[in-house]
Amino acid sequence: DPAQAQNGLSLSVCRSILVESGGALDVQETEQECIFELRLPAASPQSEGTEDRRYRILVVDDDPMVIRVIKRLLGQSYVVITELHADVAIKRIQEGEIFDLILSDVSMERMSGEEFYQVIK
Repeated sequence: DPAQAQNGLSLSVCRSILVESGGALDVQETEQECIFELRLPAASPQSEGTEDRRYRILVVDDDPMVIRVIKRLLGQSYVVITELHADVAIKRIQEGEIFDLILSDVSMERMSGEEFYQVIK
């Protein structure tokens, strides 16, 4: 099934990026579900007095519905900035915006998530 092959490839890319960043991706399967555990290294504060600030998360996905769901889930606790196109997100980063976490779709039309990662790492 091509969709399953694509998902398997996406998980492989995600795991590689996490490991390269000092994190890990573990999967536990039961008869009824799969549980994905993402572990990331803790971020150090950017400067003095940042303990009380809300973390900034950049979400890059070309599906507006996915962006809305992530913003709804994370927006209460974090500052969520969204972009529909990786090239626009790259410009924001190059202009000096700082994000504590970047979440990106792997399969996007204008630029893949893997290509996006290669540019910003």
